[in-house]
Amino acid sequence: MSKPRSAVEKNLDKTFSVFIRLRDKLICQKCSKVYAELTKGIQCSHFWGRRHRSTRWSELNCCALCGGCHMHLTANPAIHREWYRKKIGHDAYDRLEYLHSKSAHYTINDLKLLLGYY
Repeated sequence: MSKPRSAVEKNLDKTFSVFIRLRDKLICQKCSKVYAELTKGIQCSHFWGRRHRSTRWSELNCCALCGGCHMHLTANPAIHREWYRKKIGHDAYDRLEYLHSKSAHYTINDLKLLLGYY
């Protein structure tokens, strides 16, 4: 029997989160705090929130942040937008914004393929 869609998405979210944090070498991309291991202190931060399927599993949309920086940027959207635009560059930010505006329809097989990618 195939896993229900929600179980596949949960597994993909967990795997993707680990991938992003390791990609960024467990270093907060804002304050440069270094973590020695995967802990709850270093988080996978989505610029466009996880509810937006079109960017939910996009590497361009995510970076590792410590809990403090993550909370600060989430609470200050204008600061977050300017910081992220500067971090990834104007062209990449424009591509990400375009991707965010598109509707995403993933089949269960699409999700399983993404899970195999990460």
